[in-house]
Amino acid sequence: MPESSKLATVIAVACFIGGSEKTTTVVNLVIILSQRGKTLGVDFDSQGNLSQ
Repeated sequence: MPESSKLATVIAVACFIGGSEKTTTVVNLVIILSQRGKTLGVDFDSQGNLSQ
């Protein structure tokens, strides 16, 4: 299958408890998955720690 016709895989990390290492988990996932190809990490937290 051509690279351009592959569907995206979505992974969501959510927990309503503060300080549960969500951002750390997502940062590590993005680093690992980016070694395999295009990767986008999106942060909907108002603190925006993933963006830093």
